[in-house]
Amino acid sequence: MNKNLNQNKRNHREKNLLSLPRERLLGGYHGRLLLILTLGAALAKFAKLVLPPLLPVIAIDLSITPVLAGGALSLLTLTSAFLQYPGGKFSDHLSRKTVLVVSIFFLITGSILLLSAPSYWVFVVGVIIIGACDGLFHIPARSLLSDFYVTKRNRAFGIHLIAIDIAGILAALVAIVAVATWRAVFIPVLFAAIGVLILYHTSSRGHYVFHSVSLEFTSTMKRLFHSSSIRKLIFVNGLFSFVFQGFIGFLPLFLQAYHGFSPAFAAAGFALLFVIGLFIKPISGELADRFGGAPITIVSLFLIAVGILSLLVFSNLFILLGGIALVAVGQKAFTPPMQSILLDAVSQESNAGDYGAVRTIFFGIGSMGPLYIGIMASILGYEFAFAGFILCMLLGAFMLFELGTKYNHNSANAAP
Repeated sequence: MNKNLNQNKRNHREKNLLSLPRERLLGGYHGRLLLILTLGAALAKFAKLVLPPLLPVIAIDLSITPVLAGGALSLLTLTSAFLQYPGGKFSDHLSRKTVLVVSIFFLITGSILLLSAPSYWVFVVGVIIIGACDGLFHIPARSLLSDFYVTKRNRAFGIHLIAIDIAGILAALVAIVAVATWRAVFIPVLFAAIGVLILYHTSSRGHYVFHSVSLEFTSTMKRLFHSSSIRKLIFVNGLFSFVFQGFIGFLPLFLQAYHGFSPAFAAAGFALLFVIGLFIKPISGELADRFGGAPITIVSLFLIAVGILSLLVFSNLFILLGGIALVAVGQKAFTPPMQSILLDAVSQESNAGDYGAVRTIFFGIGSMGPLYIGIMASILGYEFAFAGFILCMLLGAFMLFELGTKYNHNSANAAP
């Protein structure tokens, strides 16, 4: 009990130390850490997202079958999902800085292994370590931003989450130009990760804390599922992840098989999802800070449903691009305010651990999206598969509307 009491005091002191009177998005201590954490998030996502488009070349180079190649990617995703909860729990009971630095060390180690991988099994170990970095980094990073920002929290998340879209765009571009030398992709990742590690270590005012931590998984699950509101939020986020993972995984194939477009157009449609995110996420955060996150998330799910419907009904080139854009706007606008909603909903005493547990659950639900659309498209066609996605988004919007403004974080109701 004394150890937990001391740890709570230490975490409280760390939050007080980090929470400065003025919430600056650019410049100052807050802005500097926001930039460093965003760079770290971009690197972690890039290392994860660049592997799928490079997989055909990697398979040839390492002389592996598609089954083994796909198995490596599955391990990447599962490791990332599995470590969301421990990452949050360690962040609560140790310190944000401790977990963030360890995760960056994982990124450095994984990059070194992939740079030198002489065999499939070394490659797999490198991939798993990259997945560990992705699983551990994001919860403490977002929890730290939640500690930093109150009135500008949604805007901070909007800026921070741009990292995912930057990583997706860079991964697509790098995969095109690095076909013959896939290992070289991880050279800049390695050096950039070392740079982020040095910057964060020297800039952060947090402390390193090491001791054993009980994960308390059962009690965490009971606490989360005891609240009907949190159950609904988990289900809505599960629906969102389910639709997005399935949609993004099959969009290029859908455009080619269902509409008969070229691979080049399909690739352009895929890239559009990430490009739009560069502009929409900060705007979404700004609007959520002014008007609250609840209406933004509800409208976002409706936009996704309308966008997917237009892809099924119309075949005109410009309407299809507009439909993809609507899906992208909805998906990117949903994420920043939902981060604040989830962090407001979970226990404030262990918000990183509970937030990580929530993400583990809905990422697990989301991982079934590609499997669903693959089976449905094969048996009944894309019409029925995508119609299911539309129903999921409408159901999610209805459930959020039912929740109302209970977790409606904005500047007005967040001010102390």
